[in-house]
Formats: sequence, C-alpha cells, structure tokens
Amino acid sequence: MKKLEKIIWTEEFSVGHKQLNDQHLKIVSFINELIESPINDQVDALKCISRMLEYSKEHLEYEEGLLERHNYPEASSHSIIHQFYVRKVENFLKMSFHEPHIFRTEVLSFLKEWWTYHILEEDMKYRPFLEEKGIA
Repeated sequence: MKKLEKIIWTEEFSVGHKQLNDQHLKIVSFINELIESPINDQVDALKCISRMLEYSKEHLEYEEGLLERHNYPEASSHSIIHQFYVRKVENFLKMSFHEPHIFRTEVLSFLKEWWTYHILEEDMKYRPFLEEKGIA
C-alpha cells in the first residue's frame, strides 16, 4: 500500500470560529497519527479510530448545536451528512475485525478524503453565516 500523505493544516481550513477550528485540527491530528502509525499495528490503529470517532461525535454534536441555536438554514442537511460519516466509520470498525487487510487502506483513505472535503466544502458553507452573525 502506498503511504498516504498527512493532511497539512493551513488557514484555508479555518471556518472562522476558534472552537470549531480547534476541534477540526484535533480530528486532523488523529488522522495524521493513523497515517504515520506502523502498518502492522492494527490494534493501535483500531483504538485510535475509536477515540477519533468518539471525539468526532462530540465535535459534530457541538457544531450541529451551534448551527441550530443560530438558525442556520442548512442545519438539518448538514446533520444528515454527519450521520452518514458516523455510520460509515462505525461500519469500518465492525468490518475491521473480519477483513483487516481491507481496513487500513479503505479507512485511512475515507477519513482523509471525507474530513478534507467536509471542512473545505461543507463546513465552509456556514462560515459566511457565522461571520454575518458575529459568531467567532
């Protein structure tokens, strides 16, 4: 398997809200930790993904609550995207016990692509809304 490149955090990832940025950065650091971990360290990778999933759920709940409290018009569709992510990662964790050879490539690719796209595309949709409301 070709090793994935780590996600490099730049200002481009900023959604204009300090707490959300900090949470996104922590999630990116989980992904980078997985990318850098030894390929044969399946148990540690599973633990890291489980920790990341739990932290991700907390982040997504916080983000959804923030958007709902401020009546972001796309809050419910944004929440549906989050639900897809959670289900997908939970399924990967279940699958990893039965198909560990697929696990690493698929999970790491999914996590990197999903979070990069989600922050840079989906989350950026609410940035102007938060800025207009003066929520930083």
